[in-house]
Amino acid sequence: MGASFTASYPGSGAKLTWKLVRAITGIYTGDDHDHNGRVEKQTVVAIKTHYPAAGPSEVFFHERLEHVNSGILLIRNPMNALPSYHNFMYEQANKLLNHSTRAPVEVWIQWRNDHFQEEVDNWVNHAKFWLDRYYTPSDKQFFLLPYEHLTSTVQTQLGIETLKNLGNYLIQLDPIIQESAVKTHETYQCIWELFVLNRNVPGEKERRSSLRSGGPVTYPYTAEQVEYMIQSLIQLRDAYAHVGEFYGLMQEYLGALVYKKREVEGAEYQ
Repeated sequence: MGASFTASYPGSGAKLTWKLVRAITGIYTGDDHDHNGRVEKQTVVAIKTHYPAAGPSEVFFHERLEHVNSGILLIRNPMNALPSYHNFMYEQANKLLNHSTRAPVEVWIQWRNDHFQEEVDNWVNHAKFWLDRYYTPSDKQFFLLPYEHLTSTVQTQLGIETLKNLGNYLIQLDPIIQESAVKTHETYQCIWELFVLNRNVPGEKERRSSLRSGGPVTYPYTAEQVEYMIQSLIQLRDAYAHVGEFYGLMQEYLGALVYKKREVEGAEYQ
C-alpha cells in the first residue's frame, strides 16, 4: 500500500494527527520504529516520525521504510512547539501519563535556558529536511499541514477544510485508500469535531481528553529568544520562497512572533 511519512518536530500534534488520519481513511497508521508491526507489512497509510529532530538515523533509514516516497510535514509555530515538547519530556521524566500534565513554569525556564537555541535550530533543520526530501512543484509527494490550521477553533471551517485537504492528499497515494476514505463534507466535519473539539458522540462513552492540565497555558520567553526565533524563521522563509504555501505560513508565524516580542518587551519595560 502507498504510504506517507507524517513528520513533525515533537510537540506539534502528532498524536492528534495520527488519530485523524486513521479516522478519515479507515486504515491503520504506524511509526518509524514499527511498534505495531504493520509498517514492514505495508498495511499502513501513514508513518509517524520526528526525524531528524528526534530519533536515530538507523531507525529512519531502515530498509522497512525504503518503499515510502512521500511526506506530510506537520508543523507548528516553534514558540508553541518547544513548550509542548518540553511538557512531554517532563511527563516522561516524572512517569506521568502522556498528554496529561503541563510542566511548572520554573522547570520550563531552566530547560529553555539550557536548550533554547539548540531546539530552535532543530526545528528549522527538521523543516528543511522534509522540504528538501519531498517537495516538488506538483505537490503530489508533499503535503504541508499547519497544526494551527488543523486545530483552529476560531475559524472552524479552516480546520475542517484542512482535514479535507489532508484526506485528498492521502487518497491519491493508493486506490485502496481512495476506496476506504470518507467521502462527504459532513463526515469530515463530524470527525474534526470529535477529535479536535473533543465532542463526544451520543451513545459512546466519554473519551479521556488528550489536553494537558496544570502549569501555564503559555510559557515565557525573553525578548532576545523571541528575536532569535524571528531571525531564524526569516532565513527559513527566504530560503524556501519558491514554496508559496510554506512562505505564507512563515509569514503567519512571524506575525505571531513579532506580536509576542512586543508583548514581552512591554512586560519587561513595566
